[in-house]
Amino acid sequence: MMNQQLLQNAVDSKMVPVYMTSYTQIKDYLQDKHGAKGWIGAMAQAVTGSEKRSGKGYRAARRSIERFETGQQKSTGYAKKMPDVGKTLPPIGKKLPGNSITVTVKGKQYEGSKGGRDREFTATFTGADAIEFTNNPTYKDFFKRLGYPDWVIKGFDGGDSSGLDVYEVTAA
Repeated sequence: MMNQQLLQNAVDSKMVPVYMTSYTQIKDYLQDKHGAKGWIGAMAQAVTGSEKRSGKGYRAARRSIERFETGQQKSTGYAKKMPDVGKTLPPIGKKLPGNSITVTVKGKQYEGSKGGRDREFTATFTGADAIEFTNNPTYKDFFKRLGYPDWVIKGFDGGDSSGLDVYEVTAA
């Protein structure tokens, strides 16, 4: 049996999270989470690393954000901190570092009553193909990359007495 979760986990292990990096992204997220009145306090807390909504640093950050929002200031002065603030919030996606991913599938291949033999397959995806594969990894796409026709791929997923019983998937 070709376990889809093994393939998904291997691909996910190579992905890195993407976080919000701009003031606008973080503001929108905090407005959704804390409402029209609470987001400025949450932003000030995030920028200063404050646990409480008090203290000199928190109050200064809050005033700066309020002045920026009302047009009294051109900048909050916190633009350089936004990537760090974004990393404290949930990721907005994931990306593949580099331009490729190499996936290795190990399994026992069965052919009727002949018993099984250990097999290992390795495929490398690059560029747009890598992005497409990591967004929706399937064994069909994996084996197509290796040049197998559809009828062979269907045979790999044949069931108990025939097919490929995948026991390990790794990605590099």
